[in-house]
Amino acid sequence: MRTFLPTTASLFVVVVVAALCSVSPTTTTVVALAPVATNSVRPQQLVVGGWKKIDVGSVRIQELGSWAVAQHVSMVHDGLKFAKVTGGEEQVVAGMNYKLIILATDDNGEIGTYGASIHVDASTQTRKLISFVPAN
Repeated sequence: MRTFLPTTASLFVVVVVAALCSVSPTTTTVVALAPVATNSVRPQQLVVGGWKKIDVGSVRIQELGSWAVAQHVSMVHDGLKFAKVTGGEEQVVAGMNYKLIILATDDNGEIGTYGASIHVDASTQTRKLISFVPAN
């Protein structure tokens, strides 16, 4: 009895065929051994790993900025008060990453600009303040 041991080349063909058979009609097909870059992403489409500008007028974004300031204050007790989110980006990962630009006032009433990085877990919606630093 003869035993068939697949070669690396035959395994490669099986993997490529399996990959091509599992491609859905909305997925961009990439030719094996010749990756092709594509810029066919619509402006408002979220792309895993890609950063996209946020809508600073969104109630959700403003609430997230307020939460970031409150978390910062609970750790360092510097008395900052949230004013508003003025800019930022979001990134789709296993949840969402946010980089926010936040205006906040200190105990003397002086306004400052801060940068906050936040991660929101996809399954639990748990928020984590990654960093909060002065931006000016």
